[in-house]
Amino acid sequence: MSLPPYRKIDQSTWSRQDHYKYYTEKLKVNYSMTVRLDVTRLRAECDRFGVHFYAAFIWCTSNVVNRLPFMKMMTDEEGNPGVWDVVHPNYTIFHKEDHTFSDCWSEYDADFATFYKRIETDIEAAKKVRGVKAKAGQPVNFYCISCVPWLDYTGYATSTVSDHVALFPIITFGKYTEDNGKLTLPLTLTIAHAAMDGWHTSEFFREMQRRHPQQVAFTCGFMPTLSRQIYAGADFFLMPSQSEPCGLAQMIALRYGTIPIVRSTGGLADSIIDWDTPGGGCGFTFQSYNADDMLGAVRRAMGLYHSEYRAEMLPRALKCDFSWRRSAKQYMAMYLGI
Repeated sequence: MSLPPYRKIDQSTWSRQDHYKYYTEKLKVNYSMTVRLDVTRLRAECDRFGVHFYAAFIWCTSNVVNRLPFMKMMTDEEGNPGVWDVVHPNYTIFHKEDHTFSDCWSEYDADFATFYKRIETDIEAAKKVRGVKAKAGQPVNFYCISCVPWLDYTGYATSTVSDHVALFPIITFGKYTEDNGKLTLPLTLTIAHAAMDGWHTSEFFREMQRRHPQQVAFTCGFMPTLSRQIYAGADFFLMPSQSEPCGLAQMIALRYGTIPIVRSTGGLADSIIDWDTPGGGCGFTFQSYNADDMLGAVRRAMGLYHSEYRAEMLPRALKCDFSWRRSAKQYMAMYLGI
């Protein structure tokens, strides 16, 4: 079977050749990133023209995905990386009657009117089908997009179990909510690290804003007020770093009484003593860089939450002192021999 049109990547000149090889051969890993997207104008435009938000949002996303080569990664029959000329959205249809879903696909078109007519026809047909696949003939050049309209979430992750590294993006968005006259929703991108890095992920969200400035907005930056609210509102702080020369976040978390759950490496090992250590600790640690060990530490923490959190964990965390006052005393003692 011949493949749809694509461009083969020249690996001899490709800047990400080493990264691609590493993440397809040694560390086959996906990652997810979630941001909040302002869809106030898009919702208003949908109401104005009488179009469905779901179909319109899929078009907006497909428009951006098809403009970014790293969102259209593929491998040919010989395992060589390439870039599809175009990718088509594969999306989900929810069946209210039995609370199941089917996935469907529609051919992408850069013209909104053409695409909207096409996807509305496909959705109506898919509503009458039960089972995972509602429409036959799904092309190999696709990406996935789905909605969780019942939930306004802050984080979302999708994992796949396979020896094959799937390079297509998985995009998920949630329920939109109103705050001070603005409608925002959570938008998550899940992708194989072989296809993209953090810069590429941020570029996707930026492009959503650039291509559709009147419909969506993305804020990329650090917000101190929001950061403090997150620290203060959480009970535990998960920091499963592969490496960490020092690390400040775990120390900040302790100042808020938020118990760190960290991998014991570098500065995290220096600053966070495990709870089960004789004499008492201030957090929960795990040694190996894998999901099972991390989950074990999370479960240990959760197992003690109701019995020991307020009585022991919180007071012990608040007593931790990583301030310069403490460091200055140690320097004075060393230099002055006090």
